[in-house]
Amino acid sequence: MNERKLKIVLLAAIFLIPMVHVTSHAPCSGAILPREGFDGDGAIPIMDQFCISHGNSRDPRLADFVEGFGCKINRNNIMWYEAEKENGHNNYTWDYYDNLYSNDSARGIESLGLFVFGRDGWPDSNYVSPGEWDDWEMFVTAFVNRYKENLTYYEMWNEPDIGFWSGTDEEFFVFLNKTTRLVRSLDNDCIIVSPGVSGPNVEYMEKMVNFFGDEQFNELFDIMAFHAYPNRNGEHLSYRISQVQDMARRHGFDGPFWITEVGFTTSVDTEEQLENYLDELMDYQATQVLKHYCQCIDANLSSVFWYDLTDWCGNPYYGEEWFGLITCDFWDSANARWEYKYKPAGHAYKRMNELLQDGTYYPGGELVKAPNPSEIWSYYFLTHDGKVILVAWSRGTASQAKVYLHAPPGHPKPEFDLRDYWYAGYRSDYHENLTSHSFPIGNRPVLLEIDYSDYMNAEGLSLVPLTLVLDVSHDPLSIAFMVGIPSLVAISLLHAINQSRPSLGKKQRRVQPS
Repeated sequence: MNERKLKIVLLAAIFLIPMVHVTSHAPCSGAILPREGFDGDGAIPIMDQFCISHGNSRDPRLADFVEGFGCKINRNNIMWYEAEKENGHNNYTWDYYDNLYSNDSARGIESLGLFVFGRDGWPDSNYVSPGEWDDWEMFVTAFVNRYKENLTYYEMWNEPDIGFWSGTDEEFFVFLNKTTRLVRSLDNDCIIVSPGVSGPNVEYMEKMVNFFGDEQFNELFDIMAFHAYPNRNGEHLSYRISQVQDMARRHGFDGPFWITEVGFTTSVDTEEQLENYLDELMDYQATQVLKHYCQCIDANLSSVFWYDLTDWCGNPYYGEEWFGLITCDFWDSANARWEYKYKPAGHAYKRMNELLQDGTYYPGGELVKAPNPSEIWSYYFLTHDGKVILVAWSRGTASQAKVYLHAPPGHPKPEFDLRDYWYAGYRSDYHENLTSHSFPIGNRPVLLEIDYSDYMNAEGLSLVPLTLVLDVSHDPLSIAFMVGIPSLVAISLLHAINQSRPSLGKKQRRVQPS
């Protein structure tokens, strides 16, 4: 083959190979076999996943918010100093906790009590010295005996690995052992949750398990807890969860897993961001609610606690103050208190919980047809009344998507009604009698509700989950970019190689016969 033909072949390959890669994974109408329903393997019921951290229900207005969100469990601190700060050592005042737990109990909300802080409270005392253990045990005994009818769950300290315990790890593990055994002896029906370790710091968690030994750890703790704040790497949450679960399996732990804190702050760094970027940041927090809960449910976490209920409404540049689902609306000077309103994240949380509660998550209920399916994140839920909920987004070049249902064998293509939720603002668009629906897809999740009950009734079929197809296409400009840039690079290399070769005569380029 002469040099000119070789260049033509190489250039054709450079242009066509990327295009073949894209189109070889493109939608193909005969590639998916229709399924009448699912066998239910791997299905996860939606029961207690939507919980809140630091709902502070001693204020009945905040208790109403917790109830309005549909939260199943409210996590609040158990603070030694709060009970005895007025009356001195070992002389307790219980008003704080009486209000907290009575308000939750009256609304049907379970409570998770979090033991945290020493005698002097945050930030002065993140330690209970051995010399204080007798007094600590007196407080724990009085507390558990008083509230065992209100409290179902006890979490045994908060983030001991990053400063909420100022002693050594070994001191904490001994303290943890004593406290956990004491609580269990006082209330044998309670459920004990391991300390909520930050990160998750899997190395610290494994060190804790090794201190107790596998058998004793499993005996002491009913639930393994950890915290996860993926920040802007929202899709990284799945990996963090898997790290904890893999470690736990190595040690034979077979109980449930809880994330007792997850969230995203809407704080800013500069005054310019405060003026120009806050609305976008608020909306972004709402998207993280969907992303976090979908990944947690997919990993079969039993409960997930959003941190926290309210913004603190102080310094706009301090991240800790702006994780809330609700924020301050205005200051009620007559009653010397803030009035609160929903943030976009609050609307998203409430909408998700309302749609999914008492429903079922079906891993693989949706079939993704895309050039690169790994770029598509999608989750298929069935509501308690038989509607499909699809949450989906893209982390790649995908720009458009279409959904439709596969018909049961021998039946026409299903029609359905669809509601597209604008979850950050608690509104929706409704479409009737569709056989497919197209929509833009990107990093912001879509939340779709698909109702095909009329079709199933008309066809004389029982209402079972139908396979949902998510057919995704890519932005042509992005494909051109992916194909064109490598091609231009290759052309430049060929040109450079050609220019660098020495000039040869015709006779020298020919192979002489032997």
